Amino acid sequence: MKTKRPLKNVLLVEDDPALGAVLKQVLERADYVVESAENGRKGLERHQTAKWDVVISDRVMPEMSGEEMTKQIKMREPNLPIILITGCRESISQPEQYDAILIKPFRADALLTCLSNTLEGHAI
Repeated sequence: MKTKRPLKNVLLVEDDPALGAVLKQVLERADYVVESAENGRKGLERHQTAKWDVVISDRVMPEMSGEEMTKQIKMREPNLPIILITGCRESISQPEQYDAILIKPFRADALLTCLSNTLEGHAI
């Protein structure tokens, strides 16, 4: 008998509405509980409203970048796993602050594998 894993709360921060909707759908179909924010500033606000198991964030966004948001989150919660989504790995100023980096374009299975591995690496 297979035991069901506990649901994990994912904060998804993505400014592209179409990509955000697709990513949310992929994650929800894999039994993650997903809350979305459309930029880093709103992502930071949402981070403060609930307990998250992981944050998945785009890098380039209006109002506040994913990198600036990550810096702010890590000051408050240094052990929270964060996965960065970007089109250009070379542009990341502090890659060490991320638990994983996904380079666009990527497949849904790559996202789910990355997320699973990241959460397993932070299991208590």
